[in-house]
Amino acid sequence: MPHPPSDLSELYIVCGYGRVGREVGAGLRQRKRWVVAIDQTPAVFSGTEGLHTVSGDATDDAVLVAAGIARAHGLVVATGSDATNLAIVLSARALNSSLLVVARANQPDAEAKLLRAGASRVVSPYAMGAHRIATQLVSPGVVSFLDAIRDGDRVDLWIEEATIAAGSSMAGRGVGEAVPRSVGLPNLIAIRRGGDGRLITNPSPDVRLTPGDTLIVVGSREQLRQLIARATAQQAAAVSA
Repeated sequence: MPHPPSDLSELYIVCGYGRVGREVGAGLRQRKRWVVAIDQTPAVFSGTEGLHTVSGDATDDAVLVAAGIARAHGLVVATGSDATNLAIVLSARALNSSLLVVARANQPDAEAKLLRAGASRVVSPYAMGAHRIATQLVSPGVVSFLDAIRDGDRVDLWIEEATIAAGSSMAGRGVGEAVPRSVGLPNLIAIRRGGDGRLITNPSPDVRLTPGDTLIVVGSREQLRQLIARATAQQAAAVSA
């Protein structure tokens, strides 16, 4: 398995490179993540220059190993078959117990099975599509804003998360001090507590940050690069732009 180019970070594997998998892969690559796509039909990789690919059956452990699952940060299971997705989740979880696994559910009753098999999250493209249509009708401005964040081509606006490391200068400080609201700085919109997973939206300035807390922030790529560097106790230059 080749090493990622120097300007990419974190390996993500996409199993099933159809319409859903292709969109997921494009979104990850836009966010400077290293993507390896797996599909049994090599023809689906046509026109994807620069994409790392593995041709094969993702239910086969050897194929997942060849894709780099041992060092992957996340796995997307996006085939059109719930039975196949279930088998991939089971295999992937056995090969990497700490892996973040997001699985596609094609039928409503598949969600519970995929979660029991070890999926971290389950997504139904059909339910999400229906929700988007309803939101587009009722709140089109919200959809436009979310599209701007998703695309990143029209405006330099991104939404990211950063988990506070034990050695971070932000640990032990209040939100108002660690992530002040000011022009030219990223905006903190929520905190997911590391201890109990509780989500605090629009946190007050006196909320104190602790290691393990995950910050959900909106800002430019450069603003987020610097904040992630501080949160993870890395040097800013070491964090991918």
